[in-house]
Amino acid sequence: MGGSIYVQKVDFKQMSIQIMDCTFSNNSVNGFRPYMSIEYFGGLGGVLCFDLSGSANQTNILVSRNIFIGNNASYTEGAGGTLYGFGGAIYIRSGGYFALTDNIFQANQADTIGGCVYCVGSSQFSSKGNTFAQNGFMKGSFMEAKGGAVAVENTNYIDENNTYTSKHSPSVRLLKFYI
Repeated sequence: MGGSIYVQKVDFKQMSIQIMDCTFSNNSVNGFRPYMSIEYFGGLGGVLCFDLSGSANQTNILVSRNIFIGNNASYTEGAGGTLYGFGGAIYIRSGGYFALTDNIFQANQADTIGGCVYCVGSSQFSSKGNTFAQNGFMKGSFMEAKGGAVAVENTNYIDENNTYTSKHSPSVRLLKFYI
């Protein structure tokens, strides 16, 4: 989980995370399920993984002015069935606020959901002024795969002034979303 940075549940009442002015290239994460195991080790976020679900806090995450090139999230099929790679560059599961501003995403991939970003369960995800170029998913049919660039689920989503040229359509896939 998280090819470069992984943040899991924290006990602070309020927390802010800022990732700014960085370049992330050729990072990867591979999820798997060992033979005869019920445990799952997820392919979540080729670069950044924020798994803050269940935390009793308000987390504000800002990812701004970064470059993400050639990152991926994948999975390995095990005895327990097919597992998925989510968020080629970023996976976020948080009850807080997530802002993605003025970043460049190029040639990032996830096995099935969110070629660049997969955001689930945040109170709000704001994406402004980002460039998404030639990102996509590696496996699955159109009905199985979701979001060549961005997939959003159970989250208030704001999309402003972003540029999309994805390998797969649609560039943005909203699943059980709120606007």
